[in-house]
Amino acid sequence: MPTQETRDSSNGRSTQPHAEQLKAKTGEIRESVKEVADIARAAAEEKVHQLQARREYATRTLVEQVHEQPFKTIGAAVGAGFLLGLLFARR
Repeated sequence: MPTQETRDSSNGRSTQPHAEQLKAKTGEIRESVKEVADIARAAAEEKVHQLQARREYATRTLVEQVHEQPFKTIGAAVGAGFLLGLLFARR
């Protein structure tokens, strides 16, 4: 199928080579964006895994602390509640 050649009305030159160049450049840009998106996705997934591991560690540590020293934990909770009560009562 022959391609239809169009001419630029301002100078009479063919616009076909320009269109082909634009298509090629668009394809290159699309590939570059895809590569960057893949890298960003991989980095985000890695960060999610790191944060999940930190959350699990913190949860495990907190549970162990509560079981090992329940009265200290209760005292800390009462103290925090008292301080929050003072802060909110002033408003």
